[in-house]
Amino acid sequence: MYQYYGTPGMLNIGYKYMYEQWLPNSDYEPDYDRHNLEFSMNNPDEDSEGKSKVHLFVPVKKRIF
Repeated sequence: MYQYYGTPGMLNIGYKYMYEQWLPNSDYEPDYDRHNLEFSMNNPDEDSEGKSKVHLFVPVKKRIF
């Protein structure tokens, strides 16, 4: 899970981090047989900075070396 907090239009930054930085440096790889999940944890219209708080769940599986 990656916790994103930023403008709604920049949510792709969270995915970019997971797929381009975290996964390549971990013992895991993407599990393309399952779907990503996004859970909105707030309403950006009610946030003092107008930002979204989103929990991103990226399915992974143990990397086989």
